Amino acid sequence: MNRTTGLRVERVVGLDALEQLTPEWTALLERSGLDPLCNGPAWVLSHARAFCPRGEVFALAFMSSDELVGLATFKREPKRSAFAARRLQFLADGSYDTDYQDVLCVPGQEASVATALLDALATERRCSVLLLSMVRADSTFLAALRTEFERRGLPVRETRELAGAMDLAGTFDDYVGSLKKRMRSKARQALRRGEEGELQWYAPTDALEPWLAELWDLHAQRWERAGHAGSFADERRRAWYRDLLPREAAAGTLALARLRRDGRTIAVQYGLVRAATYYQVQEGYDPELESERPGSQLRALMIRALLERGVRRYDFMEGFTRHKADWGALEVECRTLSSPLPGRPLARLVFAAKNAVDRYRGASSS
Repeated sequence: MNRTTGLRVERVVGLDALEQLTPEWTALLERSGLDPLCNGPAWVLSHARAFCPRGEVFALAFMSSDELVGLATFKREPKRSAFAARRLQFLADGSYDTDYQDVLCVPGQEASVATALLDALATERRCSVLLLSMVRADSTFLAALRTEFERRGLPVRETRELAGAMDLAGTFDDYVGSLKKRMRSKARQALRRGEEGELQWYAPTDALEPWLAELWDLHAQRWERAGHAGSFADERRRAWYRDLLPREAAAGTLALARLRRDGRTIAVQYGLVRAATYYQVQEGYDPELESERPGSQLRALMIRALLERGVRRYDFMEGFTRHKADWGALEVECRTLSSPLPGRPLARLVFAAKNAVDRYRGASSS
């Protein structure tokens, strides 16, 4: 029992134990009002099965009497070098796939959970730094955690991150009319060109592996032209997709589509749906047809179809580019925050020194 907050903190160790918590986790997520995709057990546990060493996974469950009022899922980051501080991070973090992560709380319990969290992490001896990536800037828990860091005198490093998303309403014509003038004709042209091919949606009765092979191949071709291996050179990401996508297909939340023309696939896009929001996770297109913009053709076809299916928000996820803005996306502000864990004097000293250097550089540049 945490004496300050009255919350009981239970340590949940390993993926098997976390999976058993799925019903309570799901109920808490709904009460919290947090982003349902990347904070949900389906996404987090599947990612962990592919990416996390089994002995490095745990969660802290915050209980008020017998009610789960807070949940924080973590993994210990693999050691980066002999001198680098080992970091504790969100369970689904580390592969640049997961956005809008947070500590789940019943509204009104944020301050109590933040206090109990830092008290509990004071005994975590295998890591010395807490790293929380891509938290929504308007997170009420993040605000409570900042207050708790300040109360304890713990130095914090915080960076601004951006994602992109857009609200959808009405018909495709209504959507196009909401775009900037210079983009309207491009969107209509992309739709017309896309209609010359065939839009196909993956169905649970289809064999998944050929669809994945097309996505991986088109994505790799694009990045290889830029001199990079691409995301799917990592076999762990392939394993994650093979685990997650069948589960999402069975739940009716997988949105995997491809555009075919002249007997071949020229673009693939993979996303997931939660409530009325579509999350675009990954895509690929034939770089030989770059001048024809097959990716944009598929996007236009998908937006029209998603509108017809009742989707009311299109989330591009991490990163904000002119391309996303052209399609109507607005900035979604996030924060990545790190701080030494309580009781780590060396890490605390390093953070304080880095912050002092940042302040000096800022003063010098101004």
